[in-house]
This record gives sequence, structure tokens and C-alpha cells, in this order.
Amino acid sequence: MLRRFDDYIARCSFNASGAPVPRVPHSNEALEIGGALDGFSASSAVEHLLTEQRSVYSSFFRAIASSEGSSSRARLIALGGSLMAGAGCNDGIAPPESAACTYPKRLVDLLRQHGLNGHGSVLSNTGLEWNSLAVGGRTTVGMLPELPAVLAPYASDAAEGLPTLLLLDFSVNDAADSHESVDQLSASLEAMLRYLLSSMPEIGLMVVQTFPALSTNPLVQSYPRVCGYYGVPLLRYPQVMDDSPTAWKVGVPGLCCDVPQFRNICDPHPKWQTHDRIAVILHETLRGMARVMESHPSSTHPSRPVGSPIPWRLPRPLSSASLLAMRRPCINPLSLYSAVTAAASSDRRLRGVRISDGQWAFGSDSREKPGWSTEGPEGSTIEFDLAFGAVPRAHVSFVRSYKADFGVVELRIKNVRSPTWLNVNRTGASNVCRLNGRRTDGINVTQSAVLAIKADDERMQNFAASCKWEVEFQGIVGFAVPPHSNATLSVRLMEGTPCSEVCPGMRGRLHSQSACTTSTPRRFKILAVASC
Repeated sequence: MLRRFDDYIARCSFNASGAPVPRVPHSNEALEIGGALDGFSASSAVEHLLTEQRSVYSSFFRAIASSEGSSSRARLIALGGSLMAGAGCNDGIAPPESAACTYPKRLVDLLRQHGLNGHGSVLSNTGLEWNSLAVGGRTTVGMLPELPAVLAPYASDAAEGLPTLLLLDFSVNDAADSHESVDQLSASLEAMLRYLLSSMPEIGLMVVQTFPALSTNPLVQSYPRVCGYYGVPLLRYPQVMDDSPTAWKVGVPGLCCDVPQFRNICDPHPKWQTHDRIAVILHETLRGMARVMESHPSSTHPSRPVGSPIPWRLPRPLSSASLLAMRRPCINPLSLYSAVTAAASSDRRLRGVRISDGQWAFGSDSREKPGWSTEGPEGSTIEFDLAFGAVPRAHVSFVRSYKADFGVVELRIKNVRSPTWLNVNRTGASNVCRLNGRRTDGINVTQSAVLAIKADDERMQNFAASCKWEVEFQGIVGFAVPPHSNATLSVRLMEGTPCSEVCPGMRGRLHSQSACTTSTPRRFKILAVASC
């Protein structure tokens, strides 16, 4: 049952036992003026929307606010990780641990029942559609290679006039991704927003931070910095509700809970009641933004001229050119193999993917994480045909886990076919890269990771080339691929050995000694491969 935020406050006991403790604001009215938004202001959020984004929000609000019984169409899309996919959410009504239990679906129910009115009114608007694209383990950087393909069908509908709002919530996995610094996470989010704002401007954007990360976590700085710069509304649930001791069950150390008795430990998957609260807060926030837009219909961001052409309307990037270049998704991929789109297809045998040795299979170890996986034997090899453009680039999205059976694979780019006028005697053509599917930071979270390949470069900054490069380091990964070439990416499972044997001396440089194991790792999973 969905409730007003006031109702939660009224029935909570705020004591040392760990009941949810509300922050300011305490009421629906305070939420409606933007208390959950970064900057605490719905007026500011609306004022800083890009012109195109304001138009999309306006269309979405008009569709939602249609008269009783109307079925004006609109769409809400949820894109994120396992929290949005429903992990840990069981309310006895929706299918267990499904997207139907999560806060985006609960928000849709509120909008269908009440529109943008108070909770006492009944609207019954059946025209609001809902799509969940959430996949367990996804981080912001991990989503980038698949972003164009996953959202393309919805962008097409939006371009044809269907009001569409996209909720982005990778906060749980971004908080747990120790490989991303503040600058790197900022670049990942910036690459995502720049792509969406320039290539899919008909889709409205809202970034949601649900996870109560520690104040020292990179996302606490990165999200407001990037969202504020691009005028994308950022809703921060921890800003209005401190329920980390109870809602975020004891589980993963070092991520949240600034409360000594809980030892900074939180589970990344909250109970259904937390999803309920988030939905109410989102609903009140959207109501507030809609009211501001209704009272100030002509307000626009002063630095975004009306009608400015794409991409000139976007400001200069915040992040360095090198960081953005490594993360920028292929807007028009020449090759794309996505496990998410393959799982939704009736034919999962994608042309251009083949097993050349041993055993690999397309499937899922849980319903949230489809992919191409192997559990051995050693030497099992899968190949992906790639096509490259004028500036050869590629991305490999894979699973990085704390589980001891995840091992190391070796990547090569071979069978390069280039135009005859190009010199094919290339320094760096025999480069080898290794990927470790095992986390080395001691955090017990399984999530996606991405290897960015600067395919035309001759340099290889990877521990496969030299032990001076640590396992965690991802520098320039080059294979000296000429422009406008076709090639084959080969991924081979290495012999399952302790990681100190993979690279002598490695054991002493790892954050966690448990990352080196005497067991025999035989497992690896690929989520997506893209090239352009």
C-alpha cells in the first residue's frame, strides 16, 4: 500500500533502536518544494533544465495531469542496477524480487492513481506505460557500451511524440565501485548525460541517488557536480530520510551508515518499505516541479538559448578529454553484442559470435544478469567479429565478482583486415591484455566493469605487458588497429592459478590478500562488446 510521506513520519518512533529517522523536510508540502532535490528547490531544478528537457517534462506532466478517466499516453523508464531490478524486494503482492516491487513501479502506480494531484484524489490514468531496463550489477561506466542499443527503441517512440521520462539510478553499484575515483565517476556520468542530451534529447532525464553512501564516497561529490552542470534534476533520497540502519540491512562493510554501532555496514538491497518511501518522495517532487512549470511557463536556463542546435547547446565538458574519450559510448556502433538485447530476442545466436575452443554459453546465472560465460576448461575461447571506423575504439563490459571462482581471461585482437593502402606491419599488433574477473578491494559486491580499448594505439598499459601495471589499473589498452578495419576479438580463459603466479609479486600489491587464492578460478562472464 502506498502512503503519504506524512504517514510514515507519524507512525515512526525515532529512537536508538534504529527506526527511520527523517531529515528535513518532514512533510509532503516540504518535499513538493524540492526538499529531496539537490539544491532543495523545485524552482531551481526547473530553472536549470535545458530547453529540450523542459519541453519533455512539460509534455510528460500534461499527459499525467489529464482529466479523470483519460488515457493520454506517456512512458516512464527505469535504468539502473539490482535495486531497480528488485533484488531483496518482497512485499507479498508483486512477484518476489522483481521490478514490479521496486520504487519506479510504485511511482507509476501513484501517478496512475493520483496523477499530479494530492493523494486523496483518484485519477485512474491507464495511459502511463512503464518499462524496466534495470540489470543487476550495472554501474554508470558499465552501462555506457550498451546505452545506444538498449534505449534506441524508446528514443524512437519519444521522437515520434510519446512523452518519456528516464530515471537513472546506479548509485548502489557506483558506491561500491572502488575502481572509480571522483574524477573518473564524474567522467562516466558526464559521458552518459552528454550522450543522452545530444543523441536522445526527446527523453527527459532524472538521476536518482537512493543509496546512503558515506560522505567520502566519490558519488557524493560526482553526482551533484555533473548533474548541476548539465541542469539534470538529481533526487537524493538520503537527503530527506536517514533509514540506513534498518532499511539497508547489515551486509557490506565500508559503504554506508555513519552510525558507529552499525560499523559502516549496509546491504545494497533494501526492503520493500524503502522502495515505497522513495516512490512517495519522487511523486511529491514531480508534483512540485509540475507546479513550478505551470506557474512559470516561460522560464529557461539563462545559458541555454531557446532553439540552440545540437550539440552546440551543451557546455564545454567538465572532465578531461582523455577521461571522456575512454568512456564515450559509440553513438553509432559498427559492432554491438549486448547480452541484454540478446536475452530479449527469440534468437540468441548472434551472428559474429562464435566459440573457437572449449566451452562458452549464453545464459544467466540469475535472471538479472544475462551474458556469455564460461566455467572452463582452461583455454576456452570465444570470439567476436568487430568493425572499426576512422578512430578505432572498443568496449568490453564484463562481470567483476568477489567470488573465488572468478578468474582471468586474455584478450587479443587478431585477423585484422585493413584497406590495402594502409601499412599492416604494425608495432603493437601482437599486444595482449588480461582482465581479472575477481575483485581485489575486499568488497563483497558483484557488478559490471568496462575495459575501454583505444584500439588504434600501439601502447599496452596492462599487467599482461608488464608487472609494473597493477591488476586494478586500466591505462591505455591498444592493439595498433588501422582505421576502417575489420578484426576479431579473442577472449581466452587462462589457467586457474593463484594471481601471484599470473604476475610474480602481485600478491603484495593487492588491496585484499583474499584476492589471491589457491583455488582454481574457472569462471568469467562477458556482458557486452561494442566497437566503432
